[in-house]
Amino acid sequence: MAARTFINLPTKDVAAAGCFAEGLGLTKKADWCNSNHSIAFAWGDHIIFFWHDYETFSKWLVPGRGIADPGSGTQSIMTLSMDSREHVDKAISSAIEGGGKKGPIMVPEEEQEKWGMYSRSVQDPDGHLFEIIHSTAQM
Repeated sequence: MAARTFINLPTKDVAAAGCFAEGLGLTKKADWCNSNHSIAFAWGDHIIFFWHDYETFSKWLVPGRGIADPGSGTQSIMTLSMDSREHVDKAISSAIEGGGKKGPIMVPEEEQEKWGMYSRSVQDPDGHLFEIIHSTAQM
C-alpha cells in the first residue's frame, strides 16, 4: 500500500465541517466516518483529512493539554494545489458556500506573479486555514 498522510482536525460541528470539505472539492470517505463523531475526506489518493468532534479528538491529546482554538490562533495551514487558477477560485467559492469564510491573501499579488503561482485562502467553520494554490513553477 502506498504511504498516506492523515491530517486530524478538531471541530465543534462535524456536519458543518463536512459541508465545507465537500465545497472545497474533497472526496468523502463514507466507510471511514464514525456516525456523528468523525468525518473523513480524501485529497487525491494519499492525503486524508479527518474532522473529529472535541470529545473524540481530546482522547488523543498529551495529558494536561487542551485543544487549541483555531478561531483565535493559527497553529497550522493546510495547502492544497489545483490544476488552474479557475479551479482555485471555484474551490474557494464552493468552500465559502459550504460554510467556510474567506481567508487572507497569504502571498502578495506581485510575489505570486514573480513565483508563477496563484494563491487564495479559506477558513473552515472552526477557523482552520486552508491555502489553495495553482503553480506554473517547476518544483
